[in-house]
Amino acid sequence: MDSEQKLSKAVRGLPVYTAPSNSWELMEYRIRKGKMARLWLSRAATITVLILVGSGIFFRNRQPHQQILVSYSLENRQIPMLTDLHYEEDEALITGMFDHLDRSTFLSQNPELIELKSEYAELKEANELLRALISQYGADPSLAQQLKDIEFQRNDLAKEISNHLLYLN
Repeated sequence: MDSEQKLSKAVRGLPVYTAPSNSWELMEYRIRKGKMARLWLSRAATITVLILVGSGIFFRNRQPHQQILVSYSLENRQIPMLTDLHYEEDEALITGMFDHLDRSTFLSQNPELIELKSEYAELKEANELLRALISQYGADPSLAQQLKDIEFQRNDLAKEISNHLLYLN
């Protein structure tokens, strides 16, 4: 048996079915209903797009155009603590102490005084470096604070050296 014979035998074995008389009307109704649904859907989408475009145009024209302007300025001001330090006056006194130290053989060989003198030299070098930076870049508050701290340390060292000179003489 070939495939066509099998197919015709299977078709003959199927029960006979007759469609209801209103089935064509029902199909036409469903097709019209689907077309109407698509028509309403396309109309709703069109209305939505028109509302969005209209509101965008409305709000764009309603708000004034804004221009952002950014400006800044730099101000250089003298920091009072830099002018309050009497570096030159103190330096003359400390130089006099070191001259006295260098003239005395006993004092110039004292290890504590030698260490204090080298610490003072380091502080003096840091002081000069900071003053050069401040004159080049301006009086930054952090640089001024560092300079102030160095001045206080230098004064403390000068007091300690003078105390050693008083007690050793």
